[in-house]
Amino acid sequence: MADQFALPETQRTVNHRWFMEALQVSSATVWRMQAENRLPESLKIGRSVRWRLRTGDPSTGAVDWLESGCPSRG
Repeated sequence: MADQFALPETQRTVNHRWFMEALQVSSATVWRMQAENRLPESLKIGRSVRWRLRTGDPSTGAVDWLESGCPSRG
């Protein structure tokens, strides 16, 4: 498997812990925000939930979402 840090930002993904650290909130808060469509669109890979790191669109990229002021999707 390729080292994710060797990939360009547009091909990297992050997990809920990334949001916990970026937002300084608990795991439960991240999952509540996800359920309320307050985070970017996620990917389901097997049983794992991931978010794209950067896409250029705040509705799909985690860093883009943060940089645009954390808008809700819903």
